[in-house]
Amino acid sequence: WRSWLSAPWFPVARPIAVSVGTILLLVMGAGVTTAASSDSVPGDTLYWVKTTKESIQLRIPRSDDSRAEAYAHLATVRGSEMRRLVERGRFADAESVMKRMNRHLGRSAVYAGVDVSPRPEMPIVSRVGFRTSARGRLRASLERDSRRMRAEMHSMLRDLPPAQRQFVQNFMRRSELGYRFMIYALRQDRSPGSVPFIRVGPPRGITGR
Repeated sequence: WRSWLSAPWFPVARPIAVSVGTILLLVMGAGVTTAASSDSVPGDTLYWVKTTKESIQLRIPRSDDSRAEAYAHLATVRGSEMRRLVERGRFADAESVMKRMNRHLGRSAVYAGVDVSPRPEMPIVSRVGFRTSARGRLRASLERDSRRMRAEMHSMLRDLPPAQRQFVQNFMRRSELGYRFMIYALRQDRSPGSVPFIRVGPPRGITGR
């Protein structure tokens, strides 16, 4: 050990070893911070870490089908945040997150080459290069995420007072629309220009309309 420490290259290697060790500690600390931020919601201290990581990942060059899946995944992340915000009674923040979720679904639709506009006069776009297999995979993923979000929101209803329960039910219906339009647009057997069937009933107590 003494001869090794007295070697002529040791004074040069020592600062390099210290620098490498410092970098490793920073990387490990960043990994822990990123993991801790994964369950954060808007307003939490580490939420900016989560959104910064998402922005960096979206800048990575990738194919259209991969980008469509990436934005669909972000919609799922926003759905989880939305549920946690509703649990905390932060309904205004949940509304904002729902809008971001729908924007993610809209971006996913752009890269998938489908039109999710509710207006029947809008043409259905077919994006060159987006494979049929990728479209089917994306649709299956969206259907799974939509079912999970609906089930998680339903599980909260039992513990809510009647006034909040009605609000959350309304909120659930609106949050499902983005998924419904996207899933329908990815169907291969749909009619051109058609839109998914949406049942709209009159307010409670109003009849004859």
